[in-house]
Amino acid sequence: MLVPETTAKGLGEEPREGPAEFKAFHRLLLSMIKDVRVDIDRFVEQDDWAHILCSLKAKRRDTGEPVEMSGQIAVRISDGKLITAHNHFDFMSLFEQLGLLPKGAFSRCL
Repeated sequence: MLVPETTAKGLGEEPREGPAEFKAFHRLLLSMIKDVRVDIDRFVEQDDWAHILCSLKAKRRDTGEPVEMSGQIAVRISDGKLITAHNHFDFMSLFEQLGLLPKGAFSRCL
């Protein structure tokens, strides 16, 4: 789905460049969660761009407890392949649910 030059922003401090870097991110995420379900809540397409509002539901790999987060993706597509992806997911909430951040971390940061 990705061309070698694909840039994916919003999945860490630096953009992920190409399929290999995205796969590495994906493997790290799946090392913490399992039974992943992604629902598309809204989808808008204009020219070569698609904008997706989605919900992720999964289980913690260590305890089996449910976790969820929402997110948005804007992707530019050419010849059926992703060229650019802008990701905005609520990773802070997910990391709270995984026990990697204290509960209420967002409010504490404010």
